[in-house]
Amino acid sequence: MATDIPRSHVFSRADWLNTPAGMARLQESGWVVIEDVPAAKAEVELALARLGALQPQYSGMTFWDVIPKSPGKGTSIGDRELSFHTELAEFADPPRYVALYCLRPAVSGGALKLLDLRPVLEALSAAKISVLMQEPVTVYCEDEIARAHGNIAFTAPVLSRRDGQLAVRYDPPQIDASTPASLRDFADRILTLGEQHLASFVQQAESLAIWDNWRIVHGRTAFEGTERHLWRCCVKPPTAPS
Repeated sequence: MATDIPRSHVFSRADWLNTPAGMARLQESGWVVIEDVPAAKAEVELALARLGALQPQYSGMTFWDVIPKSPGKGTSIGDRELSFHTELAEFADPPRYVALYCLRPAVSGGALKLLDLRPVLEALSAAKISVLMQEPVTVYCEDEIARAHGNIAFTAPVLSRRDGQLAVRYDPPQIDASTPASLRDFADRILTLGEQHLASFVQQAESLAIWDNWRIVHGRTAFEGTERHLWRCCVKPPTAPS
């Protein structure tokens, strides 16, 4: 079972597949955890089919192994802490939903951190939103990813409107002292929010964490050992009829 998670966000596999409660919670709060999902890719895909079709990731893979390939590096393939970010922000079409399925947790640490940015977005003035929808930022994939799967990068504003809502594309390594003040202010707001509204928990085996990647940024605490192994899947919802 997953630990340190508000029970209102946790659903059994059966409830997720057969009742509307899990979907309602995902739409309301932006994230859920599904327990007791068998350790098979077909079972994970079945659970995610409620949201849409699996979206290809690097080199067209639909299941990405999240393992500590380079221990010590502050990247997704290391074991150090990861700061809040939008998953696959370097893609032209960042996935709407991201899911992590836990095959094996770390010996210690490795908590998933989720932060809903809706309070930040709701507090922004129309003028600030307009600026953030126009100021472009180039996001690059990690060096290790580029060497293995080709360099991937995309230039776009931090905010855009997608399916009638504000969608976030946030990657903190691209924001520094030379970045426009509007973007640095946005990053500061995220850090402040994180101190107040962070959801952080360690997934256990056979749990599936799902979040709305357009409104929630995520990170990870550092961990120990080489056992930690998750599958990352991305989901693209069906296109709404026009």
